[in-house]
Amino acid sequence: MSRSPERSIVTRAIAIATTALCALVAVWLAPSADAIVGGKPVTRAYPWLANLSMSGVPDAESHICGASMITDRWAVTAAHCVDFGAEELARIEVRIGSNNRLRGGEVRRIRTAVQHPTFHVDEDTEKVTGDIALIRLSARVATPAVPLAGKVPAGTRTRILGWGNTCSDPQPECDVFPAEARETGSSVAKANRCDNIDPAKEICTAYPAKGTGACSGDSGGPQIVADRSGHWHLVGVTSRSGHGETTCGQGTSIYTSVAAYRTWITETIKRN
Repeated sequence: MSRSPERSIVTRAIAIATTALCALVAVWLAPSADAIVGGKPVTRAYPWLANLSMSGVPDAESHICGASMITDRWAVTAAHCVDFGAEELARIEVRIGSNNRLRGGEVRRIRTAVQHPTFHVDEDTEKVTGDIALIRLSARVATPAVPLAGKVPAGTRTRILGWGNTCSDPQPECDVFPAEARETGSSVAKANRCDNIDPAKEICTAYPAKGTGACSGDSGGPQIVADRSGHWHLVGVTSRSGHGETTCGQGTSIYTSVAAYRTWITETIKRN
């Protein structure tokens, strides 16, 4: 049976988001039963948290990726999350300031999506580079932005958020992304615990227990760290698996470091 154009677009979107997470070959940063495998429903407000969804398709299939507002008009996400043509980008809705991807918050469209110029996925080596992108919204939002963190050392405790898969293994019941965002604790690990990582520009991330971690659909979402006052700062952007496994929650994940791309972020916003 042939698929409708809308369903094909969503399928491609999810495939792309899925691809960058678990190694772009091991799709994992996306849906889950506790979305984010081993995570728990978000109970606090993260007003800068954003969701990317495709309009005009069933809610269960609309989710693409997560994102974070870093100004009142710009969001940061993974480059593979916006790897679409202009027509498809125009159909993406960005919901900001709601833990529920289907209601609440403020909704905007994408005016401009800028992938980092070095973004590339080598399907032979499973090497991914430059997996970060900026999104300029169609209008400003009232919700506060999340400040960017500096470089964080191994051992730093962090937190990840997302609407990704909650099941460790690919299962039919995991095809539907949760409506409510999930979160789990994490920490910055030594780079040698991740495969195909650029330690200068990416963060190897570990989890408190096996069976916990990012999964497909969590792509583009935030990795955050709290300062001494308890205020959150953005450390990284969910990219892919760090261990080459197709099963979520079995090892480390790789996040794109926002500190490594701070100059590019600042200059891109100024130019646009």
